[in-house]
Amino acid sequence: MSGSTASSRSGKTKEVVDLSLPDTNAGTCRSITPVTSSNPYTRFRKPSILPLQGPTLENLKLASILNNETCSPISFKDFTNFISEKEHTAENLLFAVWYRSYAARWRDLDENLKKRVPVPSTKLGDRYDPFTRGRGSGVQSDLDDASVVMLPIGEQPMREEAARAFSTFLRSGGSRALGVSDDLRQFARTCLAKSSAPECVSH
Repeated sequence: MSGSTASSRSGKTKEVVDLSLPDTNAGTCRSITPVTSSNPYTRFRKPSILPLQGPTLENLKLASILNNETCSPISFKDFTNFISEKEHTAENLLFAVWYRSYAARWRDLDENLKKRVPVPSTKLGDRYDPFTRGRGSGVQSDLDDASVVMLPIGEQPMREEAARAFSTFLRSGGSRALGVSDDLRQFARTCLAKSSAPECVSH
């Protein structure tokens, strides 16, 4: 999520964004090129006999690219170059990569620990009071367990990382601020004041 710095000839320092994928969870590259053969009977073979192929363009999903499961010309590197140089929206990709990592690491936390973190409601109608019906809100509901004592915000797991992500992506004027509405910014701010759960920034 963070970038390094490099000095230009003019003496000014500019930020260099690292869009590389983490070494962990790297997928196997699959080509999206259709199978071709000079043998006219190839099309009558059973699918299991044909080489393993990746998704077709019509079925290609963003997750496949982010998981590094596709090859050039739609590899993760190709995608980052397009986003950065053509669309100039690198912040969207940086946020997506960060959030996927954050949510995956959150899922790996001990279940008893996660139960002690309040989870906000992501329903549109609850946006201005997201903890009224959410687990751990203090209001009795089917999702609450009276025996569970919620952790204060300062003791919740991954709290500092969530706060840094808000400052980078969701705070107005942040170094990689996303083009989202003020309502969504306020929703994330309200949620992160009480919780570090991924749902706080999943909208």
